[in-house]
Amino acid sequence: DFIAGNAPSPSIPTTAPATGPTRSPSPTVNPETSECTLVAGVECQVTQGPVTSCDDLSFTAAQCTSPPNRLDFVFSSGSCVESTNMAEGFDCMDDNGGIGDRESVMIVITSGETMLFEGEVRRGQTISAVGEFDSDMIVTISSMENGDELQIIRIQTECAPEDDLTLLNTFGGLQLIAFDNADGLESTFANLQISYSVDNPSIKATVTEAIATSNLSGEQSFPTPFDIDYRGREIFPAEEILVNLAQPGTFEFQFNVTGEGFESNLPCESSAMLVVSTAA
Repeated sequence: DFIAGNAPSPSIPTTAPATGPTRSPSPTVNPETSECTLVAGVECQVTQGPVTSCDDLSFTAAQCTSPPNRLDFVFSSGSCVESTNMAEGFDCMDDNGGIGDRESVMIVITSGETMLFEGEVRRGQTISAVGEFDSDMIVTISSMENGDELQIIRIQTECAPEDDLTLLNTFGGLQLIAFDNADGLESTFANLQISYSVDNPSIKATVTEAIATSNLSGEQSFPTPFDIDYRGREIFPAEEILVNLAQPGTFEFQFNVTGEGFESNLPCESSAMLVVSTAA
């Protein structure tokens, strides 16, 4: 009899270890007769702005609540009566017929004894007032032809609630589009970096054409031809774009690559599409 702990009796059969089925080796790809495979790619990354992902390009009209070190405006050429803000300390005066339909003006911005900005500005251009802000700043907009003052603006810059330094508010001929302070940057704009790539999961190939197309920057062709090895990757120079988060829009980026097997000369191609949208 078999007793636990003792060796089994010779009359008790033992079982041989199980063995799996025999597998044939995978067939080897012949680079002289096989087609190549290319995989195009398009990626988006936010490099600067109030958002962190290209999947969420939403906009919030933030209000400045602590002293700024920078205020960005776009020159809209509006008159004083067209201002859209509730600031208690705001003052604006049109003179010599106002800005009118002028395409360019001279703008000087000071705060106390500090010069924050000075230069010629065209309609729709963005300007930055950067430096040490006092309790308010004075904006003088003058004619490029004869130096006549066209508009003088006084804006409280302590960023108190009653100053109403809120994004998209207008102050005479200027519209606030960004501010930076100890709390960080808030802006109506975001910088996006669009990158293009091609991967090769198959036999060595030659890329013969690589073309990126977007409804923002049009079409651009990257230098070809070039060879790409098995499991290789080629990354092309990135494209930098600036989008207005406060303006709804859809932006499409398409990337097409074509090539052929390095030895077989059989064709292969791939395309990728990326769509990002702003939703005000």
